[in-house]
Amino acid sequence: MSTPDRQPNPESATTEQSPPTAPGELRQPEHRRGPDGLDDYHKVADTVGGLPNLRARDNIVQTLFVVGGTILFALVGYVLASAGVIEMPPSVPTWVAAAIGGVAGMILCTFLSGFVLMILGVKRTVTKKRR
Repeated sequence: MSTPDRQPNPESATTEQSPPTAPGELRQPEHRRGPDGLDDYHKVADTVGGLPNLRARDNIVQTLFVVGGTILFALVGYVLASAGVIEMPPSVPTWVAAAIGGVAGMILCTFLSGFVLMILGVKRTVTKKRR
């Protein structure tokens, strides 16, 4: 097989080609996401529910609230048992009342703080939709 002879193009011979230019400054792509990159996940977790909350601030606040409530209820249980307000058999030490109060406080504060975080999540979602 023979290939046709290529004739040089007179127009391209007279035109000089410039060297490629350097690329521009590299930048991070701009997204609508927050600094943690989980904006879509948070939106679903706030509106649908049933998913764990991954916001560090919310988790720290909930932890402090539950620990504080546990200590407070344990102290209340101990004081009530020591003062004789709660009738306990003499063979049961007062720390048992403190433990029962602590467990009750932990359960109550977990549900209460979860309910508050649920309301705040819905409020965040509604506020973001308005923007």
